[in-house]
Amino acid sequence: MNSWLTIFLPNDEYKQQRLLQFFAEATVLSIVYSIVMIVVAQMVSLDTSFTLLIGLGIVLLYLMGRYVLSGMEYTEVFTSKAYSKELKKIIGQTLGFVAVYCIVYLFIISVPSTPAEWLEFGGFLILLTALYSGVHVLSLHRSYTKNLQDLD
Repeated sequence: MNSWLTIFLPNDEYKQQRLLQFFAEATVLSIVYSIVMIVVAQMVSLDTSFTLLIGLGIVLLYLMGRYVLSGMEYTEVFTSKAYSKELKKIIGQTLGFVAVYCIVYLFIISVPSTPAEWLEFGGFLILLTALYSGVHVLSLHRSYTKNLQDLD
């Protein structure tokens, strides 16, 4: 397939087709959202920037959700041993993510000085860590389940 979009797609043909399907669905979702916002904007005054960001967020969350729930990220996980190995990798990646986030935050923002700043730093770090690891663990679990079903 010759398209500028292919530079963002994996080499696996099955994954390419599925991702293109997800992009097409997200495009339709974006069009529907835009039409709804045009109608709503006729009745209520809306902040354009906020409305556009919500639309972008919906599309990105839809794409990420479809990809994670499709179970196609970890195609090589068929055994519980491989599952455990990937789970350990995810834990290592999460710890690396936490370390990089802490270092970048401390250098760019600064070291929190008040209890409220520490709470904000820690709370946001916990939220990011839970989202990062949760998405990867969910994707791994869905892939493992799908791969086991494909074997039967």
